[in-house]
Amino acid sequence: MTAQIHDWFIYRDKKYHTASIGLNLETFGLTPTMSFTACRRGYIAEFGLKNGRLVLMALAVNNDMKPNKEIPSVNGIAPRIIGQGAMVSDFKGFMDFEYNDINLPINFTGSILITDKFLKERYVHMGYQDPKSYRVVIELKFKDGLLKSTRDLSRKMAREREKDDDFYRNRIPNWFQLKDLNSVEKDDI
Repeated sequence: MTAQIHDWFIYRDKKYHTASIGLNLETFGLTPTMSFTACRRGYIAEFGLKNGRLVLMALAVNNDMKPNKEIPSVNGIAPRIIGQGAMVSDFKGFMDFEYNDINLPINFTGSILITDKFLKERYVHMGYQDPKSYRVVIELKFKDGLLKSTRDLSRKMAREREKDDDFYRNRIPNWFQLKDLNSVEKDDI
């Protein structure tokens, strides 16, 4: 599986990455389909807080719509065909339409990790990136959609990265060293 595009979370006027919160868009009459291999679920969402409550702020969708079928509104917001304005995602060429300023409250209980400052050397080309692969990791805890607490996990994730690095560093055999291919002898191949 190709690495997947993350959702966005606006927190304290800053835009963070987050993995999917798991919206069921069929409740809005939308049937998202894979837009390209990096977005198998067919949508990208932007979340945030409004008066301490989790809200869906914007949505970009690749929808399986039949010709001449009306595109539904979400929370009273009509869709905008891509190319007519600002977009929740940098991948707007891959989506059919978007919704902005939705401000739909989400009744969610649990934790959401928001991340920033991705460490490119930790990129994995499948699924969502591991939270340990970011320098900044913040946990937001919700109960019934209301933000109950926050916790900065950045130092904890740094310690976890060190453990990972030590684990792998100690398991690479000494003979497995990258060589300059120009200096490799026939007997070495």
